[in-house]
Amino acid sequence: MPAEAVSRLDSCLNWPVMAVPVVNVSPETKWVFGAAVQGYFKCPNQQKTSIVQLDGAYSLSKQWYLNTSGVLYMGKRSSWILTYSLGYRDYPDKYYLRGNTFESKSDTAYTSRRFRLMAQPMYVFSPHWAIGLNTHYQYETAKGTFTSSSLATLNYLGIGLALQYDSRDVTFYPSSGLFLKVTASDYETLNSHYSRFGMIKTDFRHFLPIYKGLLFAYQLRTEWALGKDIPFQFLPTLGGQDLVRGVRANMFRDNALLALQAELRVPIYAILSGTVFAGVGDVYNTEHWRWTTPKVGYGLGLRLTINPAKINIRVDIARNNLDNRWNTWDAYSLYLTATEAF
Repeated sequence: MPAEAVSRLDSCLNWPVMAVPVVNVSPETKWVFGAAVQGYFKCPNQQKTSIVQLDGAYSLSKQWYLNTSGVLYMGKRSSWILTYSLGYRDYPDKYYLRGNTFESKSDTAYTSRRFRLMAQPMYVFSPHWAIGLNTHYQYETAKGTFTSSSLATLNYLGIGLALQYDSRDVTFYPSSGLFLKVTASDYETLNSHYSRFGMIKTDFRHFLPIYKGLLFAYQLRTEWALGKDIPFQFLPTLGGQDLVRGVRANMFRDNALLALQAELRVPIYAILSGTVFAGVGDVYNTEHWRWTTPKVGYGLGLRLTINPAKINIRVDIARNNLDNRWNTWDAYSLYLTATEAF
């Protein structure tokens, strides 16, 4: 390899590779233990930092996963972006009936084994705009104590388009800027007894600096699953550690999702900061629309910055508007993880 190329490669890879234990907790998984290796690199002709991550973990709910994911900025002045995720998981979980009402939310145990590949190669055609393909392959088997055609073996390939606008100053903990991504995909089943369906998603984020590190950030997300007899694994859902924290993940799902969440991010001292957050959203059936009180989650959090790329250790405690108890820990959700909700 020519000396100039070796020098250029060295300058790209002269960034920290960090191996950290994975210890987190949430109502959906209980305690999770594992490890993650994260690599960050930025070549001289690139404007943004790329990240590649390999992680695996096992939870006290007997769930385990192995995954690699990343965002790569390539080409002269980051003219190409590749977002990807590849992973396998064996996941005992709870199945809730489709819908947005709380009264009928009895749960049933089931276990899924899933292989998933997602790739979004995009071309940057202006300083902030990019367009490209959205591809998603998923093979999954699931077994429960009930019978449903939506729990049989899934084998789906989705192909569509992605459009992105990104003016954030940094990717992982922005202090200013806008982010918008719209994807539209057609999903074809490789199993003849399933139907074809479409999926449209939007993700809008705005980061507004207020004063000396004080930041207001908000996110608007919508998802639409279009078609009949859509497997429940593809129906939009809210809750969990990233969307309307305080609501249990996967408890509410249907073929339309609308959600809005916001945070006030407050610097405390050096690498320590805090946040006050709230989110509101719900799922809906577009064929049999039923209005219910939207699901609300809110809480407080702490952040500890662990590297120059502004990756944070995140601790959040949240409540929701579905449980009016204050004197029991069952009414609260604790999330301990890395990176931000948005």
